[in-house]
Amino acid sequence: MKQLQSLQNYLLENKLYFDNKSFSQYQNELNKIKFFIKDTRPNNLVLSYEGNNPLISIYLIANLKNLNYSLILGDYKKLQKISTDELGINYFEDSENILKPNSFFLTTSGTTGEPKLVNIDLKNLFESIKDINGETDRWLLTYNPNSYAGLQVILTAVFNSHFLYSTSNNNPKNLFELISQNNINRISGTPTFWKLLINFNKNFKSINLKNITLGGEIAEQELLNKLKDLFPNSKINHIYATTETGVVFSVSDLFEGFPKEYLEKYNLRLVNNELHILDKNNKWFNTKDICEVKNNRIIFKGRDEENIKIAGRKVNILKVENILISSELIEDAIVYAKKNPITGFIVSAEIKLKEKNSSNIQKVDDFIKTLNRYDRPSTYKIVDKISLNRNLKKSRKQNEE
Repeated sequence: MKQLQSLQNYLLENKLYFDNKSFSQYQNELNKIKFFIKDTRPNNLVLSYEGNNPLISIYLIANLKNLNYSLILGDYKKLQKISTDELGINYFEDSENILKPNSFFLTTSGTTGEPKLVNIDLKNLFESIKDINGETDRWLLTYNPNSYAGLQVILTAVFNSHFLYSTSNNNPKNLFELISQNNINRISGTPTFWKLLINFNKNFKSINLKNITLGGEIAEQELLNKLKDLFPNSKINHIYATTETGVVFSVSDLFEGFPKEYLEKYNLRLVNNELHILDKNNKWFNTKDICEVKNNRIIFKGRDEENIKIAGRKVNILKVENILISSELIEDAIVYAKKNPITGFIVSAEIKLKEKNSSNIQKVDDFIKTLNRYDRPSTYKIVDKISLNRNLKKSRKQNEE
């Protein structure tokens, strides 16, 4: 497969940077993988990597065929482990032939449930990458490199010979400096990432973005409006994709949701308000994304997992979250379900204030007390930063217990 050779050539060009280091500074360690495999060669060798270094992820994909192993990007512990090397790569033996040899897998994010293993057709993945005409651009990788969204960004940079920058330190200050110092002009990130960036710095004169892409979460109208105001010369896209089906469509009209006509155009349907996709095998895949039809627009409302029952009444935690964020004192919030022996669940929250002081903490407490009983967090804590996963999406799962 010629694209695998393209991955290897791209690494040698030293256009991909992780924490300011390129492939040449990792090459000796990465080449040890070949010797490690030769010395420990079991039947049906499987490698897995769940770290955040895209150089390692791309190297492992590039050598999947010629080193004869199966590859899992993400966390997977259901095989017999042989060893782990200094780069954090796990080596397994698939003695029960669970996986097809020389196959490639991603794990789903597990944002609201247990991660699942998804077999990815590399040929289809490579063919989904678009050619971008023009000069050599500079990308920022905000997603986990082992996610579908992360691979889309990486492969777009690879096959267009663009520069790509990433970091293990995803705090807003570090990301802003990385963007400014490297003249980055293309960024794809979750709505949560864009909110973090906007709230960190109001002066974006030093940043000239050609393209802004949002994905992985609901892109609300307020955020789209802010991005357009801050970056009037940028093309803004909202991409809808799943690990299981790949990229489904993108929207660039700067309105939340997507046009109703996309249902027919992209082989979609709504069943009990849940979005279904007709996949390449002509089977309907339930995304579990709940939608609402408003005039000629389909609006995303969240997922069924984001509805919880409290004393027999259904409560949507995204609705509660939006109510909290509507306060002029609150910069951001994450709302989650917490198990309770009496009511089944209670609503809990992490709240980040725009300005943290005793007066504002009391005002927020007073505000919460005015809310409807079912829209009011039973418990909450004031935090300095909101819990996020490696894709910079709000992480509710870790807070459920």
